Amino acid sequence: MVDFSSGVHLAAAVLAALFQRERTGTGQHVEVAMQDAILPTLASNIGGYLEHGDAFPDRTGNRHGGLNVVPYNVYPAADGWIAVLCIRPRHWQALCSLMERADLADDPELTTPVGRVRRMDEVDAAVADWTRMRRKDELFALLQQVDVPAAPVRTLAEVVDDEHVRHRGMLRELTDGDRRCTIFGSPLRLGGSAPVMPSFPPRLGEHSDAVLEELLELGRAEIEQLRRDGVV
Repeated sequence: MVDFSSGVHLAAAVLAALFQRERTGTGQHVEVAMQDAILPTLASNIGGYLEHGDAFPDRTGNRHGGLNVVPYNVYPAADGWIAVLCIRPRHWQALCSLMERADLADDPELTTPVGRVRRMDEVDAAVADWTRMRRKDELFALLQQVDVPAAPVRTLAEVVDDEHVRHRGMLRELTDGDRRCTIFGSPLRLGGSAPVMPSFPPRLGEHSDAVLEELLELGRAEIEQLRRDGVV
């Protein structure tokens, strides 16, 4: 996360400096510290700490960063995990109906967000008991039908094999003789600029002749002599 976030911020900073150079004719030094780049991802957590002090939780795992929305977690499924978020009261009621837990739906304390937070472990356990008996695609379909925010957590294999990822060109297979590799595409889509197709890095010495000819202005005979001498 830190590596990629700082790279994106640095790219934006470089573009900003280039834009300013176009207007002023003056270049400038550009720097992005990795810690600086990742800090804004904690905006909600830092805001909660500044408001509540040490009473605000340090780490919450997959639960809500402020521990004030429940259910808001990743729950076990029969074949993996699924994220379920009950942001609105209607989400909680719909989830209780799906789980056939009228006792939870009718519990006066659990009808309020604050009440569910007080009994967070109990609520999470009830949801987990329901989700772990079903596959995540079944759970996702059921939760979509009642408009409860949810999403299956994909495995790496599912991400790599996803038809939309492949169709968008975000993962591509490259071949070059006996060399094969999988590379990332670009998430940037510019209507007036076709994406540049990536290629393999050159083999050792693949461009030696061109470098010697173009940069050192050597002739073919000189290059061949260097090769015989073991210099190239």
